[in-house]
Amino acid sequence: MEDFIPKSSFYDIYREFYIKKQEKLNKIVNYALEFLFSNVKIRLLTAKLLNPELFSHVTLYLDGHDTRGFRTQVAIDINNMIIFVSDSKPCKHNTDDKMLIEMNIDKKLNNLECIALDGGYLNSIKYLIENTNLNIYNFIFPIRKQINIDLNNNEIDYNLKFGGFRSKIEKIFADIGDNFKRLNNEKPIKTSDIKIFNIQYKIGCLLLNIKKFVQLSNMEIQNEHQKWLHNDFDFPSSQFNNNINHNIVDIIPTIKEKIDNSNTLKILQEQFLGLKMNDNSSHIYENINIAEDNNMEFVNDDSYEIECILDHK
Repeated sequence: MEDFIPKSSFYDIYREFYIKKQEKLNKIVNYALEFLFSNVKIRLLTAKLLNPELFSHVTLYLDGHDTRGFRTQVAIDINNMIIFVSDSKPCKHNTDDKMLIEMNIDKKLNNLECIALDGGYLNSIKYLIENTNLNIYNFIFPIRKQINIDLNNNEIDYNLKFGGFRSKIEKIFADIGDNFKRLNNEKPIKTSDIKIFNIQYKIGCLLLNIKKFVQLSNMEIQNEHQKWLHNDFDFPSSQFNNNINHNIVDIIPTIKEKIDNSNTLKILQEQFLGLKMNDNSSHIYENINIAEDNNMEFVNDDSYEIECILDHK
């Protein structure tokens, strides 16, 4: 990192982005996740088209993603777009059951939708049915074995099919870890503020959505937009910068050209305002004594000569 930017400058950017603008950034990312890639109608139609008949009413999956000490609840739609992400919390004291209630899923889930959950959410499902406007048909989960009662063949078959159907969310978690090293389980997360980690997690989900949206829409990716993905990518060289500076020098106008450019723009401005300019307006600077102010004198109508006076003391 220090090859390109000093640590102090990097921290200034980090502080401005993640600390000072934390609340605003969180609102922007939450809104983008919830509304830019999915809506109720898309989810309902896609479920009818893509899901197995047994689960054609299911529009969302939800599960907890553990990242080396932190747990985050993530909801995805049938098109594998991440649309809800809870606050991240320490795994030790925060079960899936508890976090589902705390993320206010009842305010996010439409009454026409059904969300697929694993068997670890049964207590929270019961709580949500009893205390919110959600109903039992808004949730789908595996059949739980009762004490001393074995599952019959139909129940076993249902659980197997449901497990295969719901396993799509594990692929999403794998994609998050593959694309963002900070969000995989290879190393412990070190952060002084869990809220900053949560925003980084949400931004990762947002970027993953954008990647999938590009693929779904068959958007053509330009070569210059992929250069940063290559291992040998580097920032522009000094030679590149010198070429830029050289091109800038080529377009710097002379004083005569500056005056002509000014007159041209003033004529256009007057025309836009509906005003008429004098016939002599194009020579508005002819009566200005440029020679006195800038040590210049006219040589002819097309050029100026600059006299540099050097006083040696």
